[in-house]
Amino acid sequence: MDDRRMKTHNTAGHINHLAEVVGQVGEGVAVATFDGTITYVNDMWARMHEYSPKELIGVNLSIFHSERQMLEDVEPFNQIIREIGRYQGEVGHITRSGREFPTLMTTTVLKDSDGVSVEMVAVARDITESKKNQDALETRGRYLSCLAEISALMIETKDVLLFLPEVLRLLGETAVVSRTYIFANETESNGQLGCSKVAGWERETAPKRPKDEGRRNLPYEAHGLGRWTEVLAAGEIIAGNVVDMPETERTRLAPFGIKSILLIPLLVSGEWYGYIGFDCCKSARNWTDQETALLKIAAAQISAGIENHRLLEEVLLDARMLERSNIELKQAYEETLEGWARALELRDSDTEGHTRRVADLTLKIGKKMGLREVQLVHLRRGALLHDIGKMAVPDQILRKPGPLDDEEWAIMRDHPIHAYEMLSRINYLRPALAIPCSHHERWDGLGYPQRLEGEDIPLPARIFAVVDVWDALTSDRPYRQAWPAEETIAYLRENSGSQFDPEVVKAFLAVLEEDS
Repeated sequence: MDDRRMKTHNTAGHINHLAEVVGQVGEGVAVATFDGTITYVNDMWARMHEYSPKELIGVNLSIFHSERQMLEDVEPFNQIIREIGRYQGEVGHITRSGREFPTLMTTTVLKDSDGVSVEMVAVARDITESKKNQDALETRGRYLSCLAEISALMIETKDVLLFLPEVLRLLGETAVVSRTYIFANETESNGQLGCSKVAGWERETAPKRPKDEGRRNLPYEAHGLGRWTEVLAAGEIIAGNVVDMPETERTRLAPFGIKSILLIPLLVSGEWYGYIGFDCCKSARNWTDQETALLKIAAAQISAGIENHRLLEEVLLDARMLERSNIELKQAYEETLEGWARALELRDSDTEGHTRRVADLTLKIGKKMGLREVQLVHLRRGALLHDIGKMAVPDQILRKPGPLDDEEWAIMRDHPIHAYEMLSRINYLRPALAIPCSHHERWDGLGYPQRLEGEDIPLPARIFAVVDVWDALTSDRPYRQAWPAEETIAYLRENSGSQFDPEVVKAFLAVLEEDS
């Protein structure tokens, strides 16, 4: 055997040995020549693609990719490999049965002792689940942004008939449907219950609607939709593919070109007002629990908007009730904030009562430090919403019983940023942003998310930081008992000037002494 063949033989053996070692970590490994002929695959690679290792020796790597994947993923990937010798990126693969799946693939060109390229080694990891999780987070973020815009519209637009079309457009584009609409119930003189369209939105590509949709009061029973009244009146949703629905409903919906439908009841003043509907005309669709839950929140917002509109109409009938109604509306906003705060506590039962306690104590410290009345209003709102950004944190992270890993902790630390994204579009909450966005900053600049230092941190956030730690340490948790007050006071004094604003700590301790 000449020197060149000996080196090639030894290198190939070394490659296969390395591949077997790498294969122990649970990722797919394949070794191939530069024309794509496979010389080695481990069991994981073979199983990922529904083959046995023996079947793949001598086969070309192209069998693992569809024509589209070859064009969009593989060819650009290989071009980089040829230029720099090593690359990692996302590449689509296909199994023997034709199922496509995404991988994170790292390919390296291996050379012999003379620097001559011998073969290439590819290591692939199936990232289907991580892609699903990423998609779920992106979907959640998209819907939360939409809900924030709806809240802003409700506050800025007094006439519900003006804001409903824009709300339906936002929801239709966010949910990626063909059309959205709202129908309100009406009872005919003969006592028959029907419904009339209040507002709607549709894409230009949506099928044309039947002319009778514009009629007033379409009776449910007469149009084969009697089941809808039972389900929706009970507060339940109707969701599914039209082909799976009762014949009378299929007959009624067929002219609309609907493949899948979602109907959510609107409850106004505790009574069934009507429903909001979402039509998918392009293809059938299975609505996820996350989507329906978020769209239910939107339906509740719309119901609140309709209810507020009714209140405002009543106010116009009697000028003397204007001031009272404005007070009630403001109270409704405050109750909404408290409702959001309670909703957050429901997601994290370990902190039950925390929001109310810290809001009350924060207000006391604010008064002690001489804040004006209008500042105290925003201080209380900020305290109530201090953890609103955690609505964007997945339950499996928020409720994890053990410590968070680095990736989970990075997601958790983003919740002040999510708070800004959710609240900054709502005019009346902008002055209250300081606490939700900055209460994890530290006096010494080592906090997050902006690493603000000293008086660069807004005063409301500095006040709340002390109150939040006090309440957390003096409250029982599943993993520890509450600290004694004396021990917690010592902790605050010890960290005054590093974690906390010394003036705030001084005011806080003065309030504690006054209350004792």
